[in-house]
Amino acid sequence: MKKIIKTAAFLLSAELMLGSIPVFAADFADVTGDAELSAAVAELSELGIVNGYEDGLFKPENKITRAEACAMMDRAIFQATSTDSVSMWSGYSDVSPDDWFYDSAAKMHDFGIINGYEDGSFKPQNNITYNEFIKMLMSMLFYGPYAEENGGYPHGYISLAAELGITSGMTFDADTEITRRDASIMLNRAIEAPFMLTSVFDASGNSVYTRSDGVTYKDILKQSR
Repeated sequence: MKKIIKTAAFLLSAELMLGSIPVFAADFADVTGDAELSAAVAELSELGIVNGYEDGLFKPENKITRAEACAMMDRAIFQATSTDSVSMWSGYSDVSPDDWFYDSAAKMHDFGIINGYEDGSFKPQNNITYNEFIKMLMSMLFYGPYAEENGGYPHGYISLAAELGITSGMTFDADTEITRRDASIMLNRAIEAPFMLTSVFDASGNSVYTRSDGVTYKDILKQSR
């Protein structure tokens, strides 16, 4: 918890330059008919968070693996925090230093965003579900402790995502595998959302949660480019 609070403080103390910055959409032929996806991909590709395939397509209906989800959030978080600490990383039985996603998985574990399974595995090639992806997004924004106190997994996380507008207008079965389309839109909304801060306690020793005022991952990422 101390590390998460420290990182949140770093993000909030970043000196922001909030001028208008042009965003150029990646030219994916298979997203042009979907205005919401096109806008999200334009933002995320400009920020270096998502990319397409070698054939020039985005393939929005493809699913996302747990390894790929780690890589997406790695690009969002650690471009903003400028830290690569993996001091808490102890590894999973099915994740090797030779794996392309190893550093991302290590950082997401260190940041408190992912957990493995009881058997010590991570199952990186499994497709990630809506439930799991939403939990990662809320943890990325430091809402994990609050979500656990307000319904836990998955309902506390899903409720918060809806409250923040991250799942607005979407219809999905939370136990099914998330598509690249929905993951991109949710992630783009998440990096525009306020952080949750835990900095003070009430007279009974309970955490008092507040949200950041006008500072987001997207602000910091754009300022740094």
